[in-house]
Amino acid sequence: MLSVKGQAAFIRVFGYSFKDEGEWEILFDLFSEKENKLVSKHFAYYRSPTIEPIHRHSWYVVAFNDDPRYPLIETLDKIAALC
Repeated sequence: MLSVKGQAAFIRVFGYSFKDEGEWEILFDLFSEKENKLVSKHFAYYRSPTIEPIHRHSWYVVAFNDDPRYPLIETLDKIAALC
């Protein structure tokens, strides 16, 4: 279970699928700044009419909501690769 409650995180997207009208399930690896590597795989939801801002194998800094039972990406910014 993803435990970043309301925090920002660095992620690398490896997949996504359409779930419902305007909602996507994003599959990603979580990057640990402390360990300087990808440490675990997770999923979170993203609300957007299209998936255009998200690309597989790209890196993002994201902010999540604070509900661990329904992880939602609230902000998303593309960045250069971290590792």
